[in-house]
Amino acid sequence: RTAKVAAQRRCAGFSDEELERFREIFAVYDRNKDGGVQAAEINAMITDLGFPMQTVEDREKVLAEIERAREAAKQVGVEDAGEAGAGVSYWVWVQLLRVLYRRDDRLVLDREARAIEQSKFSHGEVDQFRGIFLNWFENDRLFEAAAMTGSRPTAPQGLLSGEAPKVLSKDCVRRLLRSLGVTLSHGQRILLDQRIDGLEASGSVDFADFLRLMRWMLDIDFAGIQELSSKAASTT
Repeated sequence: RTAKVAAQRRCAGFSDEELERFREIFAVYDRNKDGGVQAAEINAMITDLGFPMQTVEDREKVLAEIERAREAAKQVGVEDAGEAGAGVSYWVWVQLLRVLYRRDDRLVLDREARAIEQSKFSHGEVDQFRGIFLNWFENDRLFEAAAMTGSRPTAPQGLLSGEAPKVLSKDCVRRLLRSLGVTLSHGQRILLDQRIDGLEASGSVDFADFLRLMRWMLDIDFAGIQELSSKAASTT
């Protein structure tokens, strides 16, 4: 039992599927096949997992976390964790990812909490919007997959925690509005695009910004959405 607990701690709560994906990425950067990668390679590896690494500060923070991950690996019995400043072994890499996922989860929750406070939606409304957002996120993935392959959409495989964050594209937001019966004029389409660009530099909408976008549209009755959304709610 002690050995099992130690193995679980070394895996840092990740599933076998996730660990295999991490190992595949690690193997790509383990160029000498000696079981270690240089710290300078870590940022590229993390980018491959979908973490945004857009600034020098982002990259420096990750490098600073490597030593924390090394100590965590030693505490769970990893023998090849290495000394400070040394290369990064696979199990140190796993511990580093656990640190980053926890940090990323906190950032997402903080963003959503601020958006809920700013939008002043009730808990029930937030839950309804979350359901709509997640449903259209899945629809967007299926739509994009079908467009790329030219095939009929099929149910997607489950996302690993390291994949790209849940966001809606501009096209998906427009399809969502059309499903409510909203018809956009050319000017309204431009205004909507500008609003989305102002929320997220990448031109996409995460759940926090989805709440802000809905608050804005409802406040100004964008394209008559107040009446249309009320009718949609009354039929569900």
